[in-house]
Amino acid sequence: MSITWFDEGERQGSVTLYATNITLNSVSALPFEHVECAQVGADLEKKRLIIRPIPNEELERGLIPLSARYTVASKKSYARISSSTLCSSIGEKFGLKLGKQPLKFPAVYIAGEGLIIKIGEGGI
Repeated sequence: MSITWFDEGERQGSVTLYATNITLNSVSALPFEHVECAQVGADLEKKRLIIRPIPNEELERGLIPLSARYTVASKKSYARISSSTLCSSIGEKFGLKLGKQPLKFPAVYIAGEGLIIKIGEGGI
């Protein structure tokens, strides 16, 4: 008897944008497990949204202004950044209509850069 074992393989990171929050799936949330805040930025040329975890040491030294920090709420299977203002700004910058229907995009974490969300490649 020959057995074929099933393997999920490497799971894809993804980020879902809503009108009120950004939700990271469990794969994308891993780099944010042990931080309280993140910075969020846009690379409009490459059509990428970047979310960078802010190490607690940087927070303690006050290197990032309060206005540039977003609280990360980490749960068992996801992480979330809640800010209607931030989501509205992201929608404007990338020409996205964020409303009742969420938009889901692929994401990959790159050390030294942050979580890279590929807005230009369309939703999942």
